[in-house]
Amino acid sequence: MARHAFHDYESFLEDVRKVPQGKGTSSRTVGRVGFSGTSTFGEAVYLAQTGWAEGAARVAEIRASLDRCVEASKTAACQQFAWDVTGDFVDVGRVLSGEPEACGSYSEYEVGRFGSQRVVRLFVNLAVSAGVKAEAIFARGAVVLAAVDVLESLGLRVELWACKGTSRQSGAAVQHQVEVLVKAANQPVDVDRLAFVFCHNASLRRLFWSHQERFGFLPGNCFPAALAVDEGCVATSEARRCGSHTPEELAAEVAKLCEQCGVVIPCTDTVTP
Repeated sequence: MARHAFHDYESFLEDVRKVPQGKGTSSRTVGRVGFSGTSTFGEAVYLAQTGWAEGAARVAEIRASLDRCVEASKTAACQQFAWDVTGDFVDVGRVLSGEPEACGSYSEYEVGRFGSQRVVRLFVNLAVSAGVKAEAIFARGAVVLAAVDVLESLGLRVELWACKGTSRQSGAAVQHQVEVLVKAANQPVDVDRLAFVFCHNASLRRLFWSHQERFGFLPGNCFPAALAVDEGCVATSEARRCGSHTPEELAAEVAKLCEQCGVVIPCTDTVTP
């Protein structure tokens, strides 16, 4: 598997400006705004540099709908996972491999109003099938940003990566992966920029496509794939079809992502848009 990592967004932008080799470079197609997000590749680069204020405002609306959940969860139960020689369950694969620490366990602790030192490494898979609409891409990104805001408001720090997993066969393991650090754990959230990175379809269909095209992974002949990540990291899945995204469903997705990161958000009330 080819795995390419960029430890800052500026290095990634410098990389994707390189002209892809060969034919079929979908990232440079002119027009098709509804699909590609912008008329040209240059417009996508401009938004990546300046941020997407309109998208950030829409994300803020979704985040505002979760305020009651956050207020009710100022002291939320968190689960810390660890491997040891004893624990709550046994991993047979680790036993067979000779690993002495083959037992997994969860320990609960409290995230107080003054926070904790725990860092969550979150890898967000931007990969989606061609049939996934811009509205669905936006909703997926908004869920991520709302979850990050909720987690950090409860005292955790999030290290945030924008990624794309690609394979040449449907359902196959990832063959090409690009991952870009867009927010270090000690950095604040730059909502305008991150709204473009995660919510705008040009981020995927212009910039991330430009990177993979240089390595022969042409979008028209490839499929979204699950990410390969290090143990202890949280990764979102690829999307092969559009999903519905009412305010209630978005809130449920935010709570689900927070739970993957070890924080239970008891959101039971109806969410208003």
